[in-house]
Amino acid sequence: MSGQSQCTFFIAAKKRFCPLKVSKASASPFCPNHLPQLESNRIACSFCKAPILLSLLKKHTTKCNAKPPVSTPKYYCADVNRSIQSDPIPTPPHIRDLPLNELQTLIAKIRRAHEQIPKPHRILSEDAERSGEGKSKTQIQALIGRMADMNLLSSSLTFVEMGCGTAEFSHWVNEEIIKREKLENGVAHFILVDRDASRWKVKMDRGVFEKIRIDIKDLVLRKCASISRFDEKREVTVEGLVCISKHLCGAATDLALSCLKNYINSDPVVPLKSIVVVLPT
Repeated sequence: MSGQSQCTFFIAAKKRFCPLKVSKASASPFCPNHLPQLESNRIACSFCKAPILLSLLKKHTTKCNAKPPVSTPKYYCADVNRSIQSDPIPTPPHIRDLPLNELQTLIAKIRRAHEQIPKPHRILSEDAERSGEGKSKTQIQALIGRMADMNLLSSSLTFVEMGCGTAEFSHWVNEEIIKREKLENGVAHFILVDRDASRWKVKMDRGVFEKIRIDIKDLVLRKCASISRFDEKREVTVEGLVCISKHLCGAATDLALSCLKNYINSDPVVPLKSIVVVLPT
């Protein structure tokens, strides 16, 4: 890396410079993807808006991850999980405006809740330890530890990860189930829900993972046939559904809870057993 420098092309959409390296032997300060003579031959993809070389545009559009599906899936219903608020919600008082006695009561509640928080479990493998960094690793440790306490690490359950992103959380849940049940490969089914086409950062070859690219506000969970699907390769009967997440923002958390509420009200074949999420702060 000592003989290389960073490309000086500024990506306006991402507000940063291109992270690719340029050899110091090169006369150009740009990487091969951003040479000035190539920039004039680029056109924006109609799906992902990324600038693509004109010669590669046709090939790119056939496999672009942002390309909408040809047909509407059964589990799609526009805005089905959006709640209609008839009356405005009153704005709660700011903490600095609380009377002294109410403030002291609030502080006492926070301290009691903090004392009840379980210590993070160190149950992941060394590979998992090395894969996570900082907050993400701590969250995965704590969440899987709580799932172990609640007896939720079982191949007889179906897991739905809302806002899965790179699906690292589901990956390590599956690895923990494999380790606990002494399996060669995972048989628990994971439904990974995300509106973006993110690439997985970990190997997903030891489990049953199904990616659903959809906005949570449009998801009818009951119509996902794979929730109750029995496959001879799995050799298990699905006993319950567990919703997990560690990436949702506040609005997406509300949509996920609304989605689960609609799922419960639909009298599903597979009951919702638990919800394990990181609440946004």
